[in-house]
Amino acid sequence: MLRQLPPSEGLRASIVVPAITNDMPMQITAWQSATIVTVAAVIAVLLLLRARLSVRAAAIVLLTADLSLAVAWPLAAVVRGHDWGTDSVFSWTLAAVLTIGTITAATMLAARLGSDAGHSAAPTYRDSLPAFALPGACVAIFTGPLLLARTPALHGVGTAGLGVFVALAASLTVLPALIALAGASRQLPAPTTGAGWTGRLSLPVSSASALGTAAVLAICMLPIIGMRWGVAENPTRQGGAQVLPGNALPDVVVIKSARDLRDPAALIAINQVSHRLVEVPGVRKVESAAWPAGVPWTDASLSSAAGRLADQLGQQAGSFVPAVTAIKSMKSIIEQMSGAVDQLDSTVNVTLAGARQAQQYLDPMLAAARNLKNKTTELSEYLETIHTWIVGFTNCPDDVLCTAMRKVIEPYDIVVTGMNELSTGADRISAISTQTMSALSSAPRMVAQMRSALAQVRSFVPKLETTIQDAMPQIAQASAMLKNLSADFADTGEGGFHLSRKDLADPSYRHVRESMFSSDGTATRLFLYSDGQLDLAAAARAQQLEIAAGKAMKYGSLVDSQVTVGGAAQIAAAVRDALIHDAVLLAVILLTVVALASMWRGAVHGAAVGVGVLASYLAALGVSIALWQHLLDRELNALVPLVSFAVLASCGVPYLVAGIKAGRIADEATGARSKGAVSGRGAVAPLAALGGVFGAGLVLVSGGSFSVLSQIGTVVVLGLGVLITVQRAWLPTTPGRR
Repeated sequence: MLRQLPPSEGLRASIVVPAITNDMPMQITAWQSATIVTVAAVIAVLLLLRARLSVRAAAIVLLTADLSLAVAWPLAAVVRGHDWGTDSVFSWTLAAVLTIGTITAATMLAARLGSDAGHSAAPTYRDSLPAFALPGACVAIFTGPLLLARTPALHGVGTAGLGVFVALAASLTVLPALIALAGASRQLPAPTTGAGWTGRLSLPVSSASALGTAAVLAICMLPIIGMRWGVAENPTRQGGAQVLPGNALPDVVVIKSARDLRDPAALIAINQVSHRLVEVPGVRKVESAAWPAGVPWTDASLSSAAGRLADQLGQQAGSFVPAVTAIKSMKSIIEQMSGAVDQLDSTVNVTLAGARQAQQYLDPMLAAARNLKNKTTELSEYLETIHTWIVGFTNCPDDVLCTAMRKVIEPYDIVVTGMNELSTGADRISAISTQTMSALSSAPRMVAQMRSALAQVRSFVPKLETTIQDAMPQIAQASAMLKNLSADFADTGEGGFHLSRKDLADPSYRHVRESMFSSDGTATRLFLYSDGQLDLAAAARAQQLEIAAGKAMKYGSLVDSQVTVGGAAQIAAAVRDALIHDAVLLAVILLTVVALASMWRGAVHGAAVGVGVLASYLAALGVSIALWQHLLDRELNALVPLVSFAVLASCGVPYLVAGIKAGRIADEATGARSKGAVSGRGAVAPLAALGGVFGAGLVLVSGGSFSVLSQIGTVVVLGLGVLITVQRAWLPTTPGRR
């Protein structure tokens, strides 16, 4: 989907994915594959020449193998579809080796049949058909069903089996036609007379030798008991590797609720879930909305808040020192104010006494002024008639009497006017005097109140000073206690989680809100990082995580919430299920082969084939575990047992079946045996030999590194070696029927 987005200028994006998204960690370059196939072809030619077949026969084998691969390649591409990617080189290499081995074994087995017929009669196509079909059928039975495998590595072996199916078809059609056309089925010396092949029966194997071999195999299997499975290079498509350097793919726990979880109460519940999850064995770090850094958030705790409160108290305690100094200075100021109030009181008393004495002198004067005004008013009433007559006289200046009366009345009017002004002034003086006396009379009361207030302040200041001096040590002690409490609970995760709404809305928490919560806030996720690399034990952790999260959600804001576990635990569970499925598939295939072998030659021989393959595989696996796990300190990858068993069985089963069945095929064709013919085991030896070449090639192309290729190659090479030993020790050549 990301590749389909239009490119943006200046933007470089890289997709960080686990290594297993390339289907399987078995990377082979084209030239390495070509080298392995070339060596396998050379070994096949040498085996054909050793079996006294002509160069022309070898050319026919290689031509048939090339034609088979040319047909199988597009067929495999169709089957794999879009997954035909990096593992195609590995699958193609295995397909080429098995195809060459199958056709070579079919040619040698048919040549043996022809040598058994002698000069009496050339074998017909019908007589040679079992010989042409036996190697390819054995390999196809074991590789074809692997297309149903879930692990891409084992599915790649099934894809290689498509080449074997084509090779089987070519062995039944193209190969006989080319041999008949070229007349080069074999060039062997004329058969000699005598006892023949029937007289060359293998001697029965002693029970002591069989028991000794069984004991050695049992010892080789012992390391399997302590086997450790590794999935660092996971065999499934959903696997996990290191997403970021130093951090393996985490488990993801998603909690879905019906309410918004972006509040302090919900974060307290998420903190409890985080505590529960980090207690699960193997979990070393939990990243959540309450633990953004993967560990308990020290700053989002009551103990951290107590530490901040202690700092504030310490600062306030320091501010009390100037206050105490100011209080001490206040005492002297209050004393000075008390003295000033006393002086004011004395002054007010003197002023009040003087005002009262002045009032005593002022009262007679005011009374005389009022009396004088009254008399003047009374006299004015008597003179009003004369005044009226003068005003109404027509020619007062010419009249002697009027002029004399006017000279008397006009000064009197001036006196009356003056007396009125004097009376008004006296009234004003009386009003002012009254106000002054009233004000001076309230002054002593106000002074007394001031003195009382100063007395109260004088008595309060020492108490305030004592209180502050007593509180300062207590505040310092409380600050120290809170600071020690914060230090004691620091980085313990037990300080009482609390994140206020203010902190939730802080811009510094915005990234956490966006990455840990859904857009509507009803879902939150937690990332769990585990110790070491991802392994199959992580599959059982998924259920543990669900149980641990459920225990923390029995009360609080997350009650009735849904828990979903994904990530590494889910991947490990998918890996385990895929491995179990493929192991069962391989077991069913092996049982099918045993059943078919039992139908051909009897239950004993069928069981011998199954036991021989299984014993060889387990012994080789035990030795490989001892080598890789105990000597080289490397876990065996989980896909190694499956892939190595599939390759080993594909190359080994035909070898075991041919050892049992080849004699019967020849007997049914003719009763004569040739002393110069290759044995039934030798006829199918190319499959075992080329399987060994393939295994050794995987070890060599890996450059001696601790890769999956080296581990698979080791098991295959050891397994084929053990299988040949087991075949010779437990399955001697069976005499043919006359």
